[in-house]
Amino acid sequence: MRSCCSKLLAIAALTFPTSARADELAHGYEFDALPEDTGFLVFQPCDSPCSEAIENGHLVNRWSGCCQFVNYFRAMYDPPESTPPPPFWLEWRFRTNDRYVNFGFGGGGIAIYHRYTFEVIYLYADAAVSQSGNSELLGLALGEFRTYRFEKPDESHFCYYIDGRLFYCLQNQETDEGASFQILGDAGRHPIPSLPGVNEWDYVRFGQITTGEAIVASDPPAGSVESAQHPNLDSFTVTFDQPNYVHVDEVSVQVSSGVAPQVIKTRRQDNGPPETVEIVLDRPLQLGVTTTFTFATGGSPNTVTYTLVQTGACCQSNGTCIDSTDADCASTQGTFTAGGQCSTPSACCLGGGSCQNMAGVCCSSAGGTPNPSGVCEGDADRDGLDGMCGDLCPNDPDNDIDGDGICGDVDPCPTLNPNDANHNGIPDCQEPTPIPTMNQWGLTILTLALLAMAKAYAMRRA
Repeated sequence: MRSCCSKLLAIAALTFPTSARADELAHGYEFDALPEDTGFLVFQPCDSPCSEAIENGHLVNRWSGCCQFVNYFRAMYDPPESTPPPPFWLEWRFRTNDRYVNFGFGGGGIAIYHRYTFEVIYLYADAAVSQSGNSELLGLALGEFRTYRFEKPDESHFCYYIDGRLFYCLQNQETDEGASFQILGDAGRHPIPSLPGVNEWDYVRFGQITTGEAIVASDPPAGSVESAQHPNLDSFTVTFDQPNYVHVDEVSVQVSSGVAPQVIKTRRQDNGPPETVEIVLDRPLQLGVTTTFTFATGGSPNTVTYTLVQTGACCQSNGTCIDSTDADCASTQGTFTAGGQCSTPSACCLGGGSCQNMAGVCCSSAGGTPNPSGVCEGDADRDGLDGMCGDLCPNDPDNDIDGDGICGDVDPCPTLNPNDANHNGIPDCQEPTPIPTMNQWGLTILTLALLAMAKAYAMRRA
């Protein structure tokens, strides 16, 4: 089948995708034990320089040198020769670190042999190559587990899919009626690069195609999805009421506005339930846009709808605050703060020293200064200032007009600064008018006499 110094792991199946179909699982090999312990025949064992192990639910084969095949075989279905086989599928997940160098070398692979069908597909870290179809899929992302699927709908046709996207379809190339449906496998290591070669097999599953599956759940759940919890929603999972696999071209997408995202991959989860399929998009869903995914599965319901919304605080014109979505807030003509949270109303100082009780997030959105230490005190003196917003004299409309630090409503001398110039403890405005002393009277008489003499002198000169 292949030359030496290569690695191939082959497995057989039958099926082909039609719309409105489900997977009736016949066998599932999850590789929680070595193949030889789960019913596989080992034609060529993994001997040095190959090592074989089960790690994290994967069959892992490593090669520290070149070159060796490892060949696993399992017959899964052997129908009577006179009975046409029903539609079958075979699916597996695989990862390798060997890149595509030349056809027939490196990577891993699957061989399928059943009645009129014989086909081999070679698997690499960055490519997939078919034997009979001479088809190549290059430039695959490195380091990823990929889901490979073979489907055969009838005696004459079969198709390969990679992560739900069609790789190629062919008519049967064989004319001999093979005896059995079977799995083959081998693996080896290419000497370039010099690093150890690693093949990892997650599972191999096989079954018959049926129809009429319905959606029972999705993750995240359908409906409004908060952007804070899913900031880059570019994939989701759909769970059906029976084992199922959905192909890329079986999912149509509609949006309420803008351009619909494209489905680029559909694949089962790593060792997850066969009813659950992951849908991978080329970009995240748009905020505020309703996106509906419709699956050609034949069952009902068959749609999943998401609306990506922001949640936060919605401030109304009267200062009230409610937790809301951006769309709901806009419908009430409120002011929305993404990620904001409503709190207990407290003093908000607005322009000119006015005060209004509101949540801090609403105060900030209104351009005010929040004062969470209390609530508005009111403007009893009607001077436009609230006690929580700078009115140091809440009962003095003149706000200490003499500037002595004593508000006018309690200042004994509201227009006199200082209040007690002689520091005798009696407010100056309350001191009695002093009676002049003798010395004061004498000084007064002298001043008046001088003024009289000056006036008389001036008159004589005139």
